[in-house]
Amino acid sequence: MKYIKLIFKVIFVALIPIIFQLFGFSITGIYIGITEAAKTLGEDIDPNALADSMANDIARITPHVILISSICVIFAFYLIHKGKKRNNISVAYRFNKIQTKHIPYVIALGFVGCLFSIGFSSLINLASLDPEMIETLSTLVVNNSIIITLLSVGIFVPLCEEIVFRGSILKNLSGKLSVKWAIIIQAILFSAYHMNMVQAFPTLVLGLLTGFAVYYTNSIWSGIIIHILNNLIAIILSNVLSANFEMSNLSYGVIMVISGFSIIFIIRKLSRAKSNWTIVEEPIQETLVTEDIL
Repeated sequence: MKYIKLIFKVIFVALIPIIFQLFGFSITGIYIGITEAAKTLGEDIDPNALADSMANDIARITPHVILISSICVIFAFYLIHKGKKRNNISVAYRFNKIQTKHIPYVIALGFVGCLFSIGFSSLINLASLDPEMIETLSTLVVNNSIIITLLSVGIFVPLCEEIVFRGSILKNLSGKLSVKWAIIIQAILFSAYHMNMVQAFPTLVLGLLTGFAVYYTNSIWSGIIIHILNNLIAIILSNVLSANFEMSNLSYGVIMVISGFSIIFIIRKLSRAKSNWTIVEEPIQETLVTEDIL
């Protein structure tokens, strides 16, 4: 029974960012629909032109919606842990200072993890599985609102997702399971959370790397740094490289192999220099303590 309750709890937590985004896009869609209808009031309406105009408006404002919804999710988790019955968010989700000896390994993981995913995705040609999703993702990161994209996809989305997955979900899972199984399960959930085949493997790798980094350093900042680096590299490369840029499969294979061995090397180094990991318990309520004494 306790595992069924745990399953429902972690699934609900994983759905929170999706719920906020759906709400944001619903409000945005209604607003755009009303404004477009007002523009064409009293005129002959071309349904195709109207649909294209609305699609362009939604694509243009998507980074803004993601930014606002991510900030709202972060604030919601902060408020949840503001109550007396819970640890504050810094304690509950391990916002501990990273030890100096861990910082180079964490930064290196951010780079080689991204390179490994790029090498694998290109070698296997994951883009061919869902061309429409590739176009959607490209529109999200390559647009005229590059500053907003860097803030949303590059910084606040990683912060939001780390709080949800390496913060809340990893905390709940590690309280009932071994830490390593908890890391694996939260990584699978993180991959499923993105709901598309194109991102399935890269997000699984990212979930594992950030999970083990948080575990070995006992700090969620490790996961945040790796996640931010991963997303920023993806955004910068997408904007700098031409859409027709190509490399040989051999080159992608070499990138994947070198970065893969680098990941293994770095993870082993982190495991040997790991900080103490303890289960974070919620504070005991005073009423319960009093009852026990009485």
